[in-house]
Amino acid sequence: MYYLFESIFVGIYCSILYFLFSFLKIKNMYILLFIIGFFKHYIAYEIGIQNYYCKHGYACKNKKGILIISQEEIIFYSLIEGLLFLILGTVLLNFLYKNQIILYFIIGVSLHILSEIFGIHKKFCNNLCL
Repeated sequence: MYYLFESIFVGIYCSILYFLFSFLKIKNMYILLFIIGFFKHYIAYEIGIQNYYCKHGYACKNKKGILIISQEEIIFYSLIEGLLFLILGTVLLNFLYKNQIILYFIIGVSLHILSEIFGIHKKFCNNLCL
């Protein structure tokens, strides 16, 4: 149940990123999907959200909250996140083209829940969090 609240937070975070990046006037929606997915992950690391998740995240119970990751790994995982955003966003774009903030909210929520279901968060916690 707790991961549902995390998912809503991630959805709001993605909507805020869309709002901020919308000022760049990127016309190609596919590029925008990738950019927001990339920066969603990268900025989360830079501002400490991933460290917070290591300590308090649903999948990271009993961790100290210290994230051990290199800059190359951050960029690699951010590229993966950008690709996942692009794939899911391309599917959802047909249904939510007119309401972009809702689109990015749903992508954020969906990817967070799917990551929980497929064990990606647990793997993240076991491999990258102390």
